[in-house]
Amino acid sequence: MKTSIKLNKYQIPGLLTGLVAAIMLLSSCSKDDNEVIIQGEAKVMIVNAASGSQPQDFYLDNTKVNTEAVAYSQSTSYITTGAGNERKAEFRNSGSASANFSAYVNLSPNENYTFFYTGKADGSGTSSAVFKDEKTASSANKAKVRFVNLAEGLASANLLVTGGIVFASNVMFGNASDFIEVDPGTFVLQTVLSTSTSTSVNLGSFTLQAGKIYTIYTSGSLTGSAQTAISAKLITHN
Repeated sequence: MKTSIKLNKYQIPGLLTGLVAAIMLLSSCSKDDNEVIIQGEAKVMIVNAASGSQPQDFYLDNTKVNTEAVAYSQSTSYITTGAGNERKAEFRNSGSASANFSAYVNLSPNENYTFFYTGKADGSGTSSAVFKDEKTASSANKAKVRFVNLAEGLASANLLVTGGIVFASNVMFGNASDFIEVDPGTFVLQTVLSTSTSTSVNLGSFTLQAGKIYTIYTSGSLTGSAQTAISAKLITHN
């Protein structure tokens, strides 16, 4: 099933937006117009956050980006690619010519992006979310962290230290919080439904080091078990 990127302020335009923009551009241009060429490179990280999914390959403009297929809960390091507008992005089951998800995205020069392959909020299929990443290191003796909510059944979620500090609040499904600076250390974390603190999931412990930039993302389903239960992973961006 092909689906489009879920849009929010951190994301870049998806399939429908890209196609409409391209059609309008073509219909309004004459042969004398100069084509805008974006030079430079961007970096992309690929994450498979769709529980129960097959290992995924990621394509830009029909060229596979990753070397090895990305299994559920796994991610790549940053991969350098050309910057540009309306780049066709696809997730495919490893070895398949058919796309599970397809969209057109804009990649700006000298920026880093993380592409998540994920389930839909209602569990009816697969989708994707893409976020521009932080590149500026944290203040001295601090770590930077953001929260991405990809857990089915948690329409809006908080990320917090058990019995302590709240790292992020009211993060809608398919969205990311802002990066915040925190003291380094090892934290035992929970995710909690924003509208009902009685609905919570223990996520385990995570160690954050000074000078590092992190994303903590949740995946799985509130009604799942074993491999499909809600869990969390830590991504290091630098």
